[in-house]
This record gives sequence, structure tokens and C-alpha cells, in this order.
Amino acid sequence: MRFSPDSPRFRIKFIFFILLFLFCGIVARVVHVHCTRGEQLRERRHFQSLRIIEKPARRGDVTDRNGVILAMDVPRPSVYVEPARVEDPEKAAGVLAPVLGVGRGELLKKLRSRSSMEWLARGVGRDAAARVLNADLKCVGVKNEFFRYYPQNRSAAFVVGFKGKDEGLEGVERVYESWLAGTPERVYLEKDRHGRNVPSSVSRVIPGSEGNRVALTLDMTLQHFAETELESGLEKWRASQGSVIILEPRTGRVLALASEPGFDPNSDRRYVKNRAISVNLEPGSTMKAIIAAAAVEAGWNTDTKTFYSTGRLKIGPDQVKDAHPETSRHGWLSISDVIVYSSNVGAAQIGMELGARRVNEILNRFNFGRKLGIGLNGEESGIMPSAAEWRRINLATVAFGQGISATPLQMAAAYAAIANDGVMMKPSIVEKIVSPGGEALYTFAPKRVRRAVSAETARRMKGLLRKVVEEGTGAKAAVENYCVAGKTGTAQIPQGGGYSATDYIASFVGFVPCDEPRVLIQVIIEKPRGSIYGGEVAAPVFREIAKRTVWRLDVPPADVDRARLVRFQRKP
Repeated sequence: MRFSPDSPRFRIKFIFFILLFLFCGIVARVVHVHCTRGEQLRERRHFQSLRIIEKPARRGDVTDRNGVILAMDVPRPSVYVEPARVEDPEKAAGVLAPVLGVGRGELLKKLRSRSSMEWLARGVGRDAAARVLNADLKCVGVKNEFFRYYPQNRSAAFVVGFKGKDEGLEGVERVYESWLAGTPERVYLEKDRHGRNVPSSVSRVIPGSEGNRVALTLDMTLQHFAETELESGLEKWRASQGSVIILEPRTGRVLALASEPGFDPNSDRRYVKNRAISVNLEPGSTMKAIIAAAAVEAGWNTDTKTFYSTGRLKIGPDQVKDAHPETSRHGWLSISDVIVYSSNVGAAQIGMELGARRVNEILNRFNFGRKLGIGLNGEESGIMPSAAEWRRINLATVAFGQGISATPLQMAAAYAAIANDGVMMKPSIVEKIVSPGGEALYTFAPKRVRRAVSAETARRMKGLLRKVVEEGTGAKAAVENYCVAGKTGTAQIPQGGGYSATDYIASFVGFVPCDEPRVLIQVIIEKPRGSIYGGEVAAPVFREIAKRTVWRLDVPPADVDRARLVRFQRKP
């Protein structure tokens, strides 16, 4: 018997099979989800009912090489609220506003928030925290948080940097974030459908760990010397910008790094350039020693009178003249004369005689145009023009430090290589990294970059640089009872496609003692007023820093038997 489509029995069976098909589809879907995504969905349901509370770890300290603390975490109370538990936001805001010093409207917005927790005020005083607790507002609590504090204030601020709310933003705080941060403690607890914590529902606690201590190569006593004398020099010459670098030539350790203008990371966390590593400057006459090293390396005699000067030299349509007319030597000059009396005309002739290949080679060997990798953010690489484009005038100007730019650190590292018998070392700012348990995770080891010049060339250059202080433009860098070697620099500041007629950079870079240098010091003062010359402006600052540095490092005076010296026990 055949059913008519219009018959009731046909319609009943049709609907039955449709429902059966849908039911089978649902069952198949349930089985599929259970088998393929069941575990994932169960975990999602589990975590949707959980709240993970992180307790930040104490961040590791930053210290100098002697353990002087430069950055540390200090606990301070913060006030929070669970908005879902607030019964009377108006009343709570009225009680809390005068205590926390926060606007009533701002508090009301947080008290009426739909989030599970809101910070009302962070890092409040202990008296304010006590008054909040005494107010007996069940929805409001106080929790201790760690806040970063910099005990040395402005001192070494460019090296240490500073930390933001959650991570380091500048300096060592930024570069060594992963070492300093530590691991937060995690607490897992259940929450109800309204997002409120279920009492006594802690299901799991994962312990955290403190951050590691980062000890720097800085000596804060030397850092203080550098900063104090730099500030005095800037004030005397009415300048606003400058830097000082103190290095160990044989290891590359940075013992002090000062830069002005500075900042206080406790209160003034704006970006200010670290002028020792982040500013490209034309080096001026300090470049002459590097070019002279290329000539010595090529076998030239430093005492032969090879170059002739009248104080001016015409090169095509351009003209080079000496910057020190009162001390310049005219007539026939040797390489020694060029360096001792800082003759631009003589240096220009050396550069043109060497040629583009040799000049480019010596600049590369001293690492100009490349970053040194000191371990701080913001380091610049300098600007070295392509040797393929050099004309005679370019060779001439590069030889006395014009038309090429370098950071103060690059020039300091180059002179440190001469002091270190021709071997360039990588500058470093970190001495060691120590775990909370006292285990040394990293220990500084000197890293050789390359041999810049031969040991014999370095020895001869030390002799020339010694004569600069004893006989030439660097006389005011001399330190009584010590042998000092170094070079003055006076550089015009580029301006509008040419050079400023009024703004100069005065510098001096040198090392002490001459034969076995223990320390290299570089001083740069930008835009001095009253005098422009490195020998007048920067050399006296070098002298004062050097006098204190040799005392701090216990360097014996010349011609004195170390065994006969009286030693003074000094606290680190």
C-alpha cells in the first residue's frame, strides 16, 4: 500500500526521519568534539573559572665593582579595590580621596569599574596606607609592591638607566632586563560567575625567584671624580654639554662614564642622550695621532723634516690653515712636530701622502665607523665617508679630524689601543652577574677586538704623545710626578653645510703612566666660551681627574720604588 504525501502517516514518518537525522548529526558532533577537542575545552572551562594572581619578584640590584648600590627595589604600599564588592561608591570615594590625594571623580570611575581589581594609588606613604586600613572598607585593600630606587641619584644615571612600570627602559636596566627581572610568584584560585574570588580556593602556587645582581665595572669614586670635574669645567667655560670616559687600556673596563646634561632617574625619567656613546662628533686634532700611526706603520721616520708649512696650505680651490697660530711651527716639519704642535697643514700633507687606501685601512683597524658593543643601548657607530669618494681635500681634512665623525667612546678606545701596545680591547660595562644564591653567572673577561698597529708603532706613538704634554699643546694636562701622554683636540662644529665660526669642541685624550698605562681618560667640552682650544679648556680637567685617579688606583709616581710606598687602606 502506497502512502499519499498528503496522508497523516506519511507526514509523521517524514518528520520522524528528519528528527532522527538531526539527532544522529548532534550525536556525531558531540562525539567528534569530545574526541578531538574535549581536553582543550575542559582546560578552557577550567581556566575560565580560575584567576591567576602574580606577585612580582624583587628585581636584582645594580652595583658598581665594589658593591656600591646604584639601583635597588624598595617595598612601598599600594591601594587597590575590588569594584564588584563596593556597596556604596560615593561613600568610599569620599573617605579615600583626601587620604590618597586622588580626585573624587577619578576614584568613582575606578570604584564603579566592571573589572575584578583596580589600583587606586600606587606607592603611597605608610601613614596613608595605615589610614586606608583603619577606614575598614571591606572592598579596599593594601598590598606591598616593589618600586625602583636609585640611591646615587644623578651619578652614573646614563649607565644605570631607569625602569618603567614593568621593565627597564634605558641603560643597564633595559639591556640586562632578562637578568634583573626575576620570576613572579603565581597563585591560582577560583572565581565565581560574577568574577569574585572564591574564599579558600587556592589550588596551586608556583614560587617565584628574585632577579640577579648586575655588578658594573664602574668605580663610583672615579665616577664622582669625573662628574665633579666635568661640571666644574663646564661651569668655568660656560658650556652646557660634555663627557668624560675613564678606561683600563689593557682590559677595556669602563671605570667611569660621565655625560652632561644629566638627569635624576628617581624624578626625571625623560630621554637625554648619553653623549659619551650616543653622539657623533668630529674629533678634530685627536685624529692626527691615528693618521700619524699609519705613517709610522708604513715605515716613515718621525723625526725627519719632510713637510713644509707656512701656516696655510692651498689645495685646489680650498685652503687649510693651522688652528694654533701662536704655537704653530713654520718651515720644515717632522711627523713629531706635526703631533706635538698640532699642525693642521702638516697633518693634511701626511694624509695626502698616505693616500686613500692607507688612511681608510688605519681607520678601519681602529674600528671607526662601527659600534664597539659596550653593552648599553643608544650606542652610535660614527660616520666614516666612503674612501672611494675621497679627493685630495678629503684626505687632508680627515687627517686633522674634519669630515669624519666618531663617538667619544670610539676615540677613547682608539687611544687605549695605542696605550695597550697596539691591541684594541672591547670596552665593557659589566663586571659580573650574580644569582640570588651567590653563584657567578657571568664574569668579565677581556675581549680583544684586533691588533690596530704593531707594538713598535704603538711604542713610538707613546713617545710622540708624551712630547705633546711635555713640550706642546697639552702642557696643562701634566700631572706632577707622573708621566702623561695624550693629545689635544679643537674641532669646529658643522653648521648649515659648512662650519660654525663660533662653536667648537675642545677635547683631550691621554693616558698615565706613559710606558705602562694604567688608565686612559678622555675629556670633551662642547661649545666653550672664553677659549676654544683643547689644551686650554679640556686638558686642565683631564689633569684634575688624573691626579685623583692615580691616587685611587694606587699608581706609584715615576722613579719611585713601589715597595717603598706607604700604602693607605681605603674603603671600597
